[in-house]
Amino acid sequence: MTEKELRKKLNEELGKMTPPADEKILSQPIVVRAPLSSEPAATQSRRTESAVRKTSRFAGTMRGRIAAVAMAAAVALCVLLGVFFLPVALPHASYGTLVVQINPAAAFAVDEDNKVVSVSALNADADILLADEEFLDALTGVPAEQSVAAFAVRAEEAGFLQDGGKVSVSAATESEKQSQSLLNSVEQGLNDFFSSTGFEISFEGVAAGMEQVCDLIGVQAQSLGELVEKIRSMPAYTFARDIAGLNAEELAALYEERVAHGLYKDTVSALLEECYERVQALDEMDALNEEIAADAQNPALVAKDYWSVRRFYDDADMNPAFAEKMARMDALIASYAERFGRETDSYASFLSEKILYSGISAVSEQIASWLSDFTDYLFDLQLDYIFTLLDDVFADFTEQLSALYDRGMPETAEEYIEQTREACRLCGLYLTGGAQA
Repeated sequence: MTEKELRKKLNEELGKMTPPADEKILSQPIVVRAPLSSEPAATQSRRTESAVRKTSRFAGTMRGRIAAVAMAAAVALCVLLGVFFLPVALPHASYGTLVVQINPAAAFAVDEDNKVVSVSALNADADILLADEEFLDALTGVPAEQSVAAFAVRAEEAGFLQDGGKVSVSAATESEKQSQSLLNSVEQGLNDFFSSTGFEISFEGVAAGMEQVCDLIGVQAQSLGELVEKIRSMPAYTFARDIAGLNAEELAALYEERVAHGLYKDTVSALLEECYERVQALDEMDALNEEIAADAQNPALVAKDYWSVRRFYDDADMNPAFAEKMARMDALIASYAERFGRETDSYASFLSEKILYSGISAVSEQIASWLSDFTDYLFDLQLDYIFTLLDDVFADFTEQLSALYDRGMPETAEEYIEQTREACRLCGLYLTGGAQA
């Protein structure tokens, strides 16, 4: 495009943008307001009349000059900004915040398309869930209902959300109507997933004000936009936000308190409790199987264990009292599979599970004692023994946790964040079943 064509194009565009002026307006003189003066009123009047006559005489010329200057300024501005030829990219504004509370609690920043742009943990339980960076990344860039449902599912897998439990969500957006619409979407997403699994939850949605959400998150903001940007800029983990300004000695003390004697102890306690519960369940199944095998009403001639009887005989072939024992065993096996994710659908698989936990069964009373009084001192004293005891059951977990425990105290903020995140990730894998042998 030549310079002449460019000017012609600009003039045409400016002509379209500038509405034609009314002739009555153009015919009016441009009145210049006289400054305040101590001169007599008559003198001021003559000066004003002279100014009006001069203004009227040159009104047409002045209008032309003003139009020309305006045109030149507009052309220069358009060339500088490129308004005719370059698209203007507007920022993608985030418009809302969700605070999800299950026990793990997290803040979700949501953009104008209802997609999550940032997630930050609000307590240590959420740190454990979000320490898996792949999972954390998967929560962003997707609709809010999908992100919150995934967070709730991970909480359920880790044992934080029980059947019949509650998911509370507080929303702060540009209007109560928008907040309620967002909450409806989140509730529908949760219901769609959990109803398909048979897992029941209750939902509590609150169209909260900005101040209430600020209190839940623990920040101060004067506007919704400022609140969203604070969420987006804050570290994803609470432990990364808690160490600002700490020296090496303070970092080590905090790590020992929250990780070595906090996170590790809680996770090992949970591991021991699960093992203890498994041993109890297996012992109950074993005792009932022996009772079934010894029952005079057992219809089998040779293989009288529960699994053999169930394989070859129907309830119609059984005495009602004996059938009731078989039904009790059905329930125990189903419960074991649901609670621990292990099928005992044959006598061989049951014996394999029983042998795996035989070492723990021998010290089940000691485990029960530990669980009732698992002090920091006792934890340190018995840690190596516990790892040895559980090695056959949770080999990968105990090996990795032992290695983390032996790394010592972090001396820098970077080491603190790295070691704590790794500890949270490992404990999260255990709690969600990913670290079990």
